[in-house]
Amino acid sequence: MQHLEKLIIQARYSKRRSEILLGGDILIVVVSLLISGVLNLVTHELSTSYMHSYSFLLFIIGMIFVYGSIFLGSNIHRSLWTYIGAKEVISIAKAVLVASVIQSALLLLLSVPGIPIIPYTIASACLIILGMSGMRIAYRTYRESVQLKSDPTPRQRALIIGANESGYILLKELQRNIRLHTNVIGFIDSNRVGHIINGLPVLGGVETVFETIKQYDISLVYVTVHSLSSNRLKKLIKELSEENVQIKVMKFNEESNKRYGTNNIADVSLEDLLGRGQVKLDQNEVASYLETKAVLVTGAGGSIGGQIVREVMRFHPKIIYMLDVNENGLYLLDRELAFIKQNNTGYEETEIVPLVVNIRERETLYEVFKLHDIDVVFHAAAHKHVPLMEARPQEAIKNNIFGTNNVMECALAHKVERFIMISTDKAVNPTNIMGASKRMTEILMQSKATKTSTKMAAVRFGNVLGSNGSVVPIFTEQIKKGGPVTITSREITRYFMTIPEATQLVLQAGYYADEGDIFVLDMGKPIKIIDLAENLIKLSGYEPYTEIDIVETGLRPGEKMYEELFLDGEEHVRTKNDLIFRSQNQPPTREQVDKSLDRLSNAITNNASAKALKEEIFLAIGQQTKLEVVNE
Repeated sequence: MQHLEKLIIQARYSKRRSEILLGGDILIVVVSLLISGVLNLVTHELSTSYMHSYSFLLFIIGMIFVYGSIFLGSNIHRSLWTYIGAKEVISIAKAVLVASVIQSALLLLLSVPGIPIIPYTIASACLIILGMSGMRIAYRTYRESVQLKSDPTPRQRALIIGANESGYILLKELQRNIRLHTNVIGFIDSNRVGHIINGLPVLGGVETVFETIKQYDISLVYVTVHSLSSNRLKKLIKELSEENVQIKVMKFNEESNKRYGTNNIADVSLEDLLGRGQVKLDQNEVASYLETKAVLVTGAGGSIGGQIVREVMRFHPKIIYMLDVNENGLYLLDRELAFIKQNNTGYEETEIVPLVVNIRERETLYEVFKLHDIDVVFHAAAHKHVPLMEARPQEAIKNNIFGTNNVMECALAHKVERFIMISTDKAVNPTNIMGASKRMTEILMQSKATKTSTKMAAVRFGNVLGSNGSVVPIFTEQIKKGGPVTITSREITRYFMTIPEATQLVLQAGYYADEGDIFVLDMGKPIKIIDLAENLIKLSGYEPYTEIDIVETGLRPGEKMYEELFLDGEEHVRTKNDLIFRSQNQPPTREQVDKSLDRLSNAITNNASAKALKEEIFLAIGQQTKLEVVNE
């Protein structure tokens, strides 16, 4: 019965909440006006006659209507007291200021005896602001204390690294939202030691973080990525991951209007450990060939192609044609971009057009280029999985080589301004069909790039973290299932970079494109896959080999122990961007390439064996191989 009565009372309050709060604010106004009168009596030793005068009664009634009207007009009574802050206090002050002007005029009009208008108006305004703000702050404090007492979940003692804007906003959210079960002890920031942020101290610099963790028994550390350089951030996260503390990173979200909040908080990822920070693009250079242009991206439904679309969109092209045979990936990307356009300003003029097209179909591609006036092409469509292409080399040849040739021919026939192709480190001294097919596309591009107005280039880079079918998602899925995590060899190494980093550098390299350049991205140092697996297991909260095992399965068909970025004898020079190299080599002539294409086409038409296809493609790129092909 008591619960039922409580529910009825709550329902009635919710329905009449605004009216009740408005009545409370008016009551504060009346009390403040009366107290101000008493204060004026005491300080000015005035007669009390006006307190009993008819004009003073009219004044009070008039001010009730004045304040009531202003509060209703400014919706002050609708703001939630639980979230009282500086903006609400400013709104109250503005409303009271307006009312005070009317109050002075009303006092003059009614000629209330014995009231000093200016002192009385100032005193009453201050009391009303203090009363309304104080009531809300007291209510918020009471609600927070009640919530804390009613929450049985233990609260983690936390530190925030970065006493900056993002750290301050994070603190406010952690203090307000009890569901996060966090008790922030203070900040760590080398530039603000000894300062106070929203009532909490900056306990020390970054160099003291481990001492602070032990001293205050910290179990959770929040890191704001903008508080440290990328190298220092990586080093700190690696060091913290060895401690018995949970680490969360507050990241910058480009599409969230540069807002920070708990939606930007995530557990430490491999990108945080291995990523190399934000890429510095020359915005003017990239914008010069993308802004207001018509851009076509093939393979847009994939991880690389999709990210290229996102990055291109930031430069406000006139239209983006997203081309892929994968309708599901294309549909999801189209919905994502529609949401971004709807919820962010500046993208209204950019049109997004998804096109389900197979690059193997030359006539369909020609129709696309004929119907649409395309300025720039980013060609990311390709088969990339090494073992699958070893089993079916004809698919790598049809898609990666002849499909790419179709896109190039269409681009050249319609005189597009730029053609940028995505290559791979597996194209360097390849030992598998996939790598050989991508090397052939580099040769193909170079052979076509002379004597044309179209600026052409290929961009070569290694593995990207988190791309579809890459090792990280596979490891993550294996960890979720309880293991084991499988690696092909403990000695195998790979180059890694993040998807945004790779695609941003592709856009920058696109500006440098000229006559068949091959640009190579600086991938840093190669990383052992075994280290990657161990780090991912630790970040998932498990102990490698004891809780989650790591098992070697042996190299797969066509797989190399390590990857390379430059061909034997290939010279390279660094461009204006330190992370991009321009390789220099002597490609085969156009006639030689055409003969190789004819031989490959005949081999496909005649249903040549996998072994014969492999020999043909390695002959086309001028390289011999001894590796066997599976499923002959």
